[in-house]
Amino acid sequence: MQLAEVLRDERVGGYVWGLVDGRTQTKYSWTSWIRRDRPGRPWFHDLLHPDGRPYDDDEVALLRAVAAR
Repeated sequence: MQLAEVLRDERVGGYVWGLVDGRTQTKYSWTSWIRRDRPGRPWFHDLLHPDGRPYDDDEVALLRAVAAR
């Protein structure tokens, strides 16, 4: 079970740290200023690329399903 599903089932609100990869640079891990993230590493917080493409189609589908209920 994903966190989004737990929050929905328990009727608890949630917060999206980063929605679109952009100025806040939340795609980088918290320690990326100490050591570089390897290229191709999975994103850290963001859901969408700057052009609107999802990083993970399954994650978008899950959030849509959770939000629809």
